[in-house]
Amino acid sequence: MGNVPIAVKHCLSYQHLLKEHFWITDDIPLEQESQSSGFPSHVKIVEVGPRDGLQNEKTIVPTEIKIEFINRLSETGLDAIEVTSFVSSKWVPQMADHSEVMKGIKKHPGVRYPVLTPNLQGFHAAIAAGAKEVAVFGAASESFSKMNINCSIEESLSKFEEVAKSARDMNIPVRGYVSCALGCPYEGNVVPDKVAEVRILLCG
Repeated sequence: MGNVPIAVKHCLSYQHLLKEHFWITDDIPLEQESQSSGFPSHVKIVEVGPRDGLQNEKTIVPTEIKIEFINRLSETGLDAIEVTSFVSSKWVPQMADHSEVMKGIKKHPGVRYPVLTPNLQGFHAAIAAGAKEVAVFGAASESFSKMNINCSIEESLSKFEEVAKSARDMNIPVRGYVSCALGCPYEGNVVPDKVAEVRILLCG
């Protein structure tokens, strides 16, 4: 694969990890265990390496490498892979090829390929590129929100509301998630009440 960024090399080994290791034992039936513990009977894993992982790489990763990375992840048994982010290339140069990546990957049956669309312009660009599912996020930290997307939590949620409405009108599934749920690199600890507040607002 040539000069592949370290982050990609680590993520590509993920397929071996999934195929060769079993993390859940058969000692207790899952339904029985979930009922006794109060936890859900299953969790949903969304792989965000191609988007969240690569966007932090200083060196621009070639489009063909991103496509190969996602295609390999599609063979690991994952149900959902967040492919890219439809944001301004001025703010996130690594994601400038979002349309090419979205159009270039192999869509495996049973695998969902959501993309991050933080605003209405990005949403429409994503749909034009063939996206069938989108994601939005709200931060539980004001500092993180301002540093990451240059607006307050309230302002960001207002933008996401526009995206969610357009998605509903087009029957496009939307996934919302909360950044900094377990802590913020700028503010440190984040109180659970703030996380819950943002979650409720994201859910509309």
